[in-house]
Amino acid sequence: MEGLGLVMRIAQVVSIEDAVEALRRVAQLSRKPCCEVFEQRFTATPMAHDYVQRFECLIVRNQEVSEAA
Repeated sequence: MEGLGLVMRIAQVVSIEDAVEALRRVAQLSRKPCCEVFEQRFTATPMAHDYVQRFECLIVRNQEVSEAA
């Protein structure tokens, strides 16, 4: 069984072909790396950090558009 590397490859699905390949590998996953990736990406702290970054980008874009007008 592969660890975190496999979890991250499955997490990087961006097309139908990627999804099909990811489904083929799901049975190879172990619980611990899945939980680690989940905690890194989807618990309150990383999600809040991600939202703050996105809002900051929107603010900068809005300011750039306002200045250009």
